[in-house]
Amino acid sequence: MTCLSLKEYGLGSNVEAAVYDLLTSLSGYREALEARKERLSGSALNELELLQGLTRRKDTIQRWT
Repeated sequence: MTCLSLKEYGLGSNVEAAVYDLLTSLSGYREALEARKERLSGSALNELELLQGLTRRKDTIQRWT
């Protein structure tokens, strides 16, 4: 937690857990943008395109153990 009590992403008990947390957070953001694609501004569309190149949807991610 930050001093502002906001949840940070990319946290975990080890590096793998932290990376998993970060990537699932980003893929969730991607899903939210995709759901609103027709109403997005130019900058949000750019973010969506970037995330589509970097992440997979949460429903296709399998936890690595």
